[in-house]
Amino acid sequence: MRQQLEEARSQLQAQKKNYLAEQSRLEARTKELQAAQPAVEQKVASLTETLAQRPSVERAWSGRQARLANAGVNWKLSWRRTSRRRRVRQELEESTGSSKR
Repeated sequence: MRQQLEEARSQLQAQKKNYLAEQSRLEARTKELQAAQPAVEQKVASLTETLAQRPSVERAWSGRQARLANAGVNWKLSWRRTSRRRRVRQELEESTGSSKR
């Protein structure tokens, strides 16, 4: 009976030692996480602000793309009109030139 009691005490001491070591490790980790928390919160705030601004940036780019596309269409239309005018002028000159001969 005495031997069983000694074994139980020995097991209890080993468990207590393991518990204290684990508690110490967890307390150290808790301090590390608490020290890192302000930097993480700052990063979250920064990313939140960036995401909040994103729709306005996207709208600005969409508007710019639309203006550029519109400018491209306008340029093409202008080029076609100019080309048509040149052809008509050239045809007129050719027809006028050939009728003068």
